[in-house]
Amino acid sequence: ETEEEKAYRKKVQLPCLLNIAACKLKLGEKKAAIDACNKAIDLDPSSVKAHYRKGSAYADMCLFEEARAAFQRALDLDKGENADAKREL
Repeated sequence: ETEEEKAYRKKVQLPCLLNIAACKLKLGEKKAAIDACNKAIDLDPSSVKAHYRKGSAYADMCLFEEARAAFQRALDLDKGENADAKREL
């Protein structure tokens, strides 16, 4: 896979995976949301939305240590500007 192909795949797949995660969260399918977030993070480890949604799914599952780590990662990536992640912590 060339760098151009990787960039295109990231551009196309990342928003889809983030939307899947959001939909799965709304449907209460927390494990599926985490799976979509993990795939998004594999594509783009700096995706604030992926880390935030992963934290939300973990929080909904009462896995608070995992949620805290995901929210903290979102804050770290966003230089502390993510108000939603701050509120969750």
